[in-house]
Amino acid sequence: MTGELKRTPPHSLDAERIVLGCMMTSAEASESAEEILKPGDFYRPAHELIFTALVDQRAKGHPTDPVALAEHFLNLGQITRVGGLGYLTDCYAAVPFAAGVGHYADIVARKAMLRRLGLLADKVSHGVYGETPADPGDLMDFVREALAGVEDALAQDGGPRRWAAVLPDVLDAVSKAEADTGTLPGVPTGLDDLDRLLGGWLPGQLIVVAARTGVGKSVATTGFAVNAAFRKGIPAAVFSMEMRDVEIGTRILASEARVSLHQLKSGLVEGEGWKRIKELANDGDKHPLFIDDSPNMTLADIRSRARKLHRQHGLRLLVVDYLQLIETARAENRQNAIAAVSRGLKLLAMELAIPVIAVSQLNRGPENRPNKRPTKSDLRESGAIENDADVIVLIHRDDYYDPESPRAGEADFIVDKNRAGATDTITVAAQLHLSKFADMTIA
Repeated sequence: MTGELKRTPPHSLDAERIVLGCMMTSAEASESAEEILKPGDFYRPAHELIFTALVDQRAKGHPTDPVALAEHFLNLGQITRVGGLGYLTDCYAAVPFAAGVGHYADIVARKAMLRRLGLLADKVSHGVYGETPADPGDLMDFVREALAGVEDALAQDGGPRRWAAVLPDVLDAVSKAEADTGTLPGVPTGLDDLDRLLGGWLPGQLIVVAARTGVGKSVATTGFAVNAAFRKGIPAAVFSMEMRDVEIGTRILASEARVSLHQLKSGLVEGEGWKRIKELANDGDKHPLFIDDSPNMTLADIRSRARKLHRQHGLRLLVVDYLQLIETARAENRQNAIAAVSRGLKLLAMELAIPVIAVSQLNRGPENRPNKRPTKSDLRESGAIENDADVIVLIHRDDYYDPESPRAGEADFIVDKNRAGATDTITVAAQLHLSKFADMTIA
């Protein structure tokens, strides 16, 4: 655009020189800097060359003082590109007394992040004001993915820890488990037998709940979120790409007010039903349940919104309904795309230390079996889902295939994978007229 000011990208040459000088002095300083910085984080190209050489020479056990580095660059024919021995000596001398390399490395890293954000802003500006404006949807997707990459880069991994450092945390966990005997370690599912088997939904787990169309997987997973928020006051969210929030809310109302879904949708609710609905409405603010019905959500959208809920409301359970509807890059192979989504949800669960429940479709495999019971190999489109999941729950109903079945009104929750323990089949009551599954003992 005409009249646009030329701006100098954010940087701190002094901090870059101090980091390089610290790295020349000791292996410890060099290791600390390497944990925080990458070569591309340096603004001055000469500094990137020096950083790379320091890492390389230290790894080979070679000296890293200015004279040794100058000899290294001389042999490569790059001595003038780094300013000669004089500039290397200046970096060495720039280190303040008792300098902490981590402080200056953080400055360099933050400046680099600001430059990346500035570059992103320039690309967005070009997409908006360029001679051929970009498609708004494509531009939004680009921004979301780019910002997700920036967030990932800002997240600092702690790195490996020695066993001696891990052991106190292990003992604390054992002591806590002993003190909490009789209580669930995870978020309650709302189904007693399932809780006894799994210990609730555990932090960091990716749980896949799968079934054929119409069996009740959305009913089950919404019920898990409602149980957490309504019964235990645990902040939970449902991200649905299949139903609008009003439809989800109607199902929740049917379940919690014990009014049939048919009555709610047809406007035939009777007196006692209305009384229970009003009681439920009066308690609405007490329940930390969040519903997002945005269509065409990408993995970047899900990550961004989950992080925000976690930051603002302490999110402890996320339901994504459903996995195959998450928007992926158009050019990707479908199986690879679903694999990337599956892995991304698992990483999100680990990052936020919350259970993430992903709803998934099954292929037509069960229809080809005499007993119609599904297995985890029936998961549609990607074996990566099976690999990434910590828990896989498959829902099966005999009356889905045979309305006259003697087991009509029952459903099997088949725990076909449980990384943390045993597998089994839990039988529950299918009260689908109330849009819920319940324990058989209270059905």
